[in-house]
Amino acid sequence: MIASSISFFMLILIYFCLGMYKPRMVLFGMKKPNRLSVIIFTSIAVMMAATMFGAGVKHKQDPLSEQTAETTKSEAKTTIEIPKPADGNEPVPELPPPGSSSEKSAGVKTDVKAEAEPTKQ
Repeated sequence: MIASSISFFMLILIYFCLGMYKPRMVLFGMKKPNRLSVIIFTSIAVMMAATMFGAGVKHKQDPLSEQTAETTKSEAKTTIEIPKPADGNEPVPELPPPGSSSEKSAGVKTDVKAEAEPTKQ
């Protein structure tokens, strides 16, 4: 967008120079072209080119625009591996017995009533 705004500005400059030299060359559709019309049209076009340039610079400096472009590219190439369910042959880690030194050092309080098996009814 920056390059196109610079090109647009160069065309405006050529238009302005030709319009100031002979207004009939650039304002061929008017009955009585004058230099004031060339100045008004040129000033509006310069504001458009400046806005394009500013938007291009802002877009170039915006970190989110680069990040979203990179994530879009990486998402297209990334494949997700589906986890396989456990088949039951893997050993289950053993828990330390209640009241062991590892639980006391970790600050875990054990309640004897909570560890008891529920009563059958």
